Amino acid sequence: MLKLTKKAKIEDNLKLNFNVFEEKKAVKKIGKKVLILKKKDTRLSRVISFDPDLCVRCGRCEEICDLISVKYGFDEKCYLCGLCADVCLYNAIKLYEGGKRVRCVKPIAKIVFEEDFCKGDECNGECVRACPRKAVSKSFKASFIEELCFYCKRCEKACEHDAIEIVKPLSGVVEIDKNLCDECGKCYYVCPSKAITPNFEVVIDYCIFCGLCVEVCDRNAVKMKVKLNFEVEDVPWKNSRIEALKRLGLI
Repeated sequence: MLKLTKKAKIEDNLKLNFNVFEEKKAVKKIGKKVLILKKKDTRLSRVISFDPDLCVRCGRCEEICDLISVKYGFDEKCYLCGLCADVCLYNAIKLYEGGKRVRCVKPIAKIVFEEDFCKGDECNGECVRACPRKAVSKSFKASFIEELCFYCKRCEKACEHDAIEIVKPLSGVVEIDKNLCDECGKCYYVCPSKAITPNFEVVIDYCIFCGLCVEVCDRNAVKMKVKLNFEVEDVPWKNSRIEALKRLGLI
C-alpha cells in the first residue's frame, strides 16, 4: 500500500478494453486524462472511469469487489454495477449512464465559500498553499475545483477571514497507541492530508479517514473508527450499497 503507482505505469500494465479520453468537465478545469472501461453490449450505455491522480489508495473499492485494482484497473469481467464508484469518496472512480454521472450513495460533503468574507486581494493566499491537492487557486478571490477536494479542512483552517467552511463526508476518531508505536514514520509519510504530525499526533480536522495509516502500521498501533455521512438514492440496488458500506465499517 505504500507504493504509489504512477498513472503512466498503470496505462502500461493495462491489457483490458480501456480507452483514454478527456472528460468534458476535466478538459475545462483540469485538462487531464482518465482511464475508461466501456462495455459495448451494455443496454444502459454505462461507462466507468478511474483517475489514478485522484486515488488515495484507501483500498475500499478493492475490498468490496475482486474485479478492480488500484494498480491494474478493472478486470474485463466487470459488468459496470457501479459499486466501486459508490464507495469511492475521493472522486477517483465515477460511473456514467447515458453520459451523466450517477451514484446511489451520495456523501454529504461540500465547500461553503463566503465570497464577501474573502480578502484575496489582501492576504497571501494561505488557503492555496495549505491545500495538498491543488484544489484551491486565487486571483482576486479564492476559487475551488471541488472534484479535486478531499475535504481535509486545511484551507478552512488556513483562512484568517472565516471565508471557507468544509463539510466533511466522514467523521470519526484516529488514535495512535504510544505504547505500541515504534515511531517508524510510515503513517506520517503515507498520510495524503498530512494529518499526522512528526510527533505522531493526529490532527483530526485534517484527517480524511482513508485508513492508510492503519494499513501500513506493522505494530497495530493505529486505530480508526469512522462514520460516513450520506444519503442513498431509492433504487432497486440500494440494499447492496448499504451492505457494502457496513462491510467497510462506514456505517
